[in-house]
Amino acid sequence: MSKGISSGKFFAVRVFLLVLFSLPVIIAMASPISSNAAVTTPFNLNARDIQLMRAWRMQDGDDPEWRKPGFDDSGWPAGSPNQLPHAQAGVRWLRAHIELSGTQNPFDVLVLRFSKLPVAFDVYWDGVRVGENGRVGRSEQDEIPGQVAFMIKLPRKLTAPGPHLLAIRYSNFHQSLRPRGFWAVLAYHADWLLARAKDMHLQYLWLGIYLISTFLSLALFLGGGRHRAFLVFAIYSLLLTLYLAINPLLEVFNADILFSTFLFAFRYLVFLCAGILLNIFFIQHFDIPRKRIHIPVVILLPLLIDIFQIRYLFGIEWRDTALMCYAIGLLVYAVTRRKAGSLIALIGFLAVSLPTLYGQLKVIFQFLPEPDLRIVLPLSLCFIPSVILSISRQIREQNRFYEAARNRSQRLEKELLKSQIHPHFISNTLHSAKSWIRDDPLKAEKLLQTL
Repeated sequence: MSKGISSGKFFAVRVFLLVLFSLPVIIAMASPISSNAAVTTPFNLNARDIQLMRAWRMQDGDDPEWRKPGFDDSGWPAGSPNQLPHAQAGVRWLRAHIELSGTQNPFDVLVLRFSKLPVAFDVYWDGVRVGENGRVGRSEQDEIPGQVAFMIKLPRKLTAPGPHLLAIRYSNFHQSLRPRGFWAVLAYHADWLLARAKDMHLQYLWLGIYLISTFLSLALFLGGGRHRAFLVFAIYSLLLTLYLAINPLLEVFNADILFSTFLFAFRYLVFLCAGILLNIFFIQHFDIPRKRIHIPVVILLPLLIDIFQIRYLFGIEWRDTALMCYAIGLLVYAVTRRKAGSLIALIGFLAVSLPTLYGQLKVIFQFLPEPDLRIVLPLSLCFIPSVILSISRQIREQNRFYEAARNRSQRLEKELLKSQIHPHFISNTLHSAKSWIRDDPLKAEKLLQTL
């Protein structure tokens, strides 16, 4: 019997480890860095789309010919700059082929928006230099860092329907870092401003939700018996509040890339600690057994992924994915053990982790459709309410348990009182009450009330 229970306890962990170590074998068959992948990005001028640039070709070195549309870059590695295997200081080039179709909007212009490309870069469109962010140099003294975000308005005469070339020449002598989180989009100016405003409003919404969750969890900890899990969730919510506050700050101040790198490092540590704390909260909240094993594993797992530099192996984000899978395993275990509030917590966590996990699957299975944000965003907002409901369910179960224990204690006390009171004591008390009723009714009433 005990052997069966012990094997059941580690079922979720076994499944998690099996998936974790088998995915690289699957993904190795489709490594995103290749030399013969199709690298043309289509853009419909009649549509109101925000086109994320995913198809890049990359090359180390510096040659003025690389900015020209007629240069043959078919031998360059293709993929995302975020997946570069090295981070040496130097000058590099990125090239992206774009196919514009349809008719230009007469009342708007196309813009290119770049973010998080260290440290300085020049932008060429069809061989014409259309913008610079900082100054690209051949040494640290010659290089001037640019800003974290940069936007270029393309002249209408350069955006006629047909094939075009976007080339970026960049250097990273001040910080020999490979791009992390770099992205570039092509869109109409008005469409980009509207989409960015919607995105910022959503971030403000998340910021408010986690700020409220911080104070609510802290209030539950202070007024709910000092339950350790409530304090852990309060710290988790506070860290996520700080994490979500960085993007709005950068949007307002648009700091240079060097200072932004410091903020991103802080953001990185905050998000790492938040993911670890969320797992610890589930362990404490649902009283998962073998805490001395689970908590060190939760702490060491992401650290080992970073130490061995496999966080972005094969294009998959392993650290956050591993923490999410571990949390799902803990919640599944809690559901199988019928822990109060575990099911609603599992549903809420699956909703909030769906975009990340689906995105990792899409890296492997590229035929999967893009997720519908109209469904994903409302689902992701369910996480904090689901945790609060889970906490309330557990508090209700605890109150019910305490009430039942108190009732049992009172019944036992009455039974003990009945068995211990001597009959002569009851008889003498009744006789005294009778005499006091005649002589002093108030004193008799007080005696009866006391009894």
